[in-house]
Amino acid sequence: MSRYKILDEKNKFVSMNLLLLFYGNLWESVLERINHRADGLLFTIMHCGQKFRIYRRV
Repeated sequence: MSRYKILDEKNKFVSMNLLLLFYGNLWESVLERINHRADGLLFTIMHCGQKFRIYRRV
């Protein structure tokens, strides 16, 4: 199971395919390079006028 999850504006889970669209097959290594003090919200992606929040799970 992935350590990451994507939520849309209505807090519904979105497929990880969105990360494939933006980062290709290396999406997981790209997200691992983002350093934060704690797990949680990493960043927000805008796609087709919608916001998608990318989270790292504990």
